[in-house]
Order: sequence, then C-alpha cells, then structure tokens
Amino acid sequence: MKSTRLTVATATVGLVVFSVSLAAAVCWTRSGPGASGALLSVFLVSVVVASAVGWWLGDRLARPWEDFVRQLAGLRNSPERPLLQSQTDDPFPRTATREVNALLAELAQSQEQLNVFSAKVAHELRAPITLLQLQIDYAAGRLDPGLVEGLRAQIKRLTDYVDTALLVARAEQGNLPLSKESCNLSTLIADLLQPYDLRAKTSRRPIHCTLKQTMTAEIDPRIFGLIFNNLMSNAFYHGSGEIRVRLHQRRKVPELLIVNRVRQKADESVTHEAGTGMGLKTAYLLAQAHQGLKVEARQRQGSFVARVRFAGPADV
Repeated sequence: MKSTRLTVATATVGLVVFSVSLAAAVCWTRSGPGASGALLSVFLVSVVVASAVGWWLGDRLARPWEDFVRQLAGLRNSPERPLLQSQTDDPFPRTATREVNALLAELAQSQEQLNVFSAKVAHELRAPITLLQLQIDYAAGRLDPGLVEGLRAQIKRLTDYVDTALLVARAEQGNLPLSKESCNLSTLIADLLQPYDLRAKTSRRPIHCTLKQTMTAEIDPRIFGLIFNNLMSNAFYHGSGEIRVRLHQRRKVPELLIVNRVRQKADESVTHEAGTGMGLKTAYLLAQAHQGLKVEARQRQGSFVARVRFAGPADV
C-alpha cells in the first residue's frame, strides 16, 4: 500500500508543480527577472505542502485496503473464518468487505451441510463395516493369512474414517466425548508412526523422526491420534520428499512439528495418494474441541509446516 501513497503524493506534487510553473511563467513575462526569488520560494513551499497533502490523501485511501488485506490474510490460519470488519466510510472497501462476508457465510453453510452429510453417511456405514469384519473373522481360517491381514487393515482404515466423521460432527456441536490422561508423548507418537512405515516405502516418502524423551501431556490419546493421522495424511497427499516429525520443547511447552516439502507440478516421478478431504479442517476442529491443544499450519520457504502445541509444562 506504500505504492498507493507514493502514487497519490507524486500526482499531487506533479499537479502543483505544473500549476506553479505555469503561474511563474506568466509572472515572469509580466514582472521581469526581479520576481524570480519570490517565485522560487513560493515554488518550494508549494512542493512541500503538496507532498504532505498528497501523502496524507494517499494514506487515507490506502488504510482501509491495508486493513482489508490484513483481515483476509488472517483467514488463512483461522479455522473459525470470522467475518471481516470495515470501519471506513469509503464505499469501495465496504462493498468488498460485504461481498467477502457473503462468500464466507456461504462457505460456513456449505461446511455445516457437509458435516451433517458426513455424519449421516458414517452412521449408515457402521453396520455394513461391522458385518464385513465379522464375515472376515469367520472365514479367516480358510483364507490366506496375508489376504486376511490386508483386509483387516483396510477395514480398520474405513472404521477410522467413519469414527473421524462422527467425531467431527460432535465437535461441531460442542459435545465431543473426552477421556484425558497423562501420556508419554514420544512413546505415543512412535506408536502412531508405526503404521506409516509401509506407506512411506510404497510412496517413496521417508519419515525422519526426532522425538525428545520424557515429555508428557494431559490429552485424550484417541483424539490426538486422529489429529496426528490427519496431519500425516495431509503431508503424504500434498507434499513430496522426506517427511520430518519432530517433538521438542519450546518455552517449557511440548511442541510437535510435521514438515514436508510442498509438492510441485514437476514432481511426477513420485507416487501420490489421495486424501480424505477432511485434513486440516478436521485437525483444527478436534484440537479446538479437545482444549489444551493448538494446531497451526503455514507454508514457509517451499515447505509446509504443521505445528501442534500442548498445554502446560511437560518435562518429567
């Protein structure tokens, strides 16, 4: 927005300079060379005043748009999507704010409808998934053990998706059931990472893990596991190359980082997996409903960084 101020100031100065120059030329022809000193003084004062007035006008024009852009940038890392505010009488920023708020309202309504639909689908899937699991258990003795293990793994994956959809719907309604306990974070994260070993090999996405020991937090391990799995799935789906998982302490508070390089269009040699479509939104909602957890995500220097902060001091 500095360019706006500079443009207005330059235009104002140019207009004043042109006007003063024209007036000076007229005065010069009528008054003679003796008036040159006075004209020069008037010219310099006019330029200074014009610069100040131009900068002030530019600031008045740019400030509403600066506030508008700042609020838009804040929406990227805000799971709640608050409506924008406009404190100016300028009709153009107010119109832009009103239009963006209308889009945000439509987005919130669509998200609510999606959550309701997901919950209904999840309820409908519970019975056939349970029946399928029972049938596999019954026929396990007559099937190849490798096939049985693969089928059970896929059924568990489907069950996790169903549970996640139901929990997200309950989190939206504010009645998420919680069972918090003191957990060793390094042990819990190491256990959660084990199922990703095969996935990392097949997709050629090595996982580099650095876990600081003896760090604990009061959390619901099931809810945290769903948050962790969504962030890892997001890293597999949207990223490329190595995935770095780091548990460390920052300002006496445990912090988990999941970092991966942002996938480029040229990365065609890597096998990419499809996501569930829930991703970060699910992680945000579950963390907010859990309380004591905060999920943040941002892109920095070609990498995507997901951060989970735990409440309270944690070294044992």
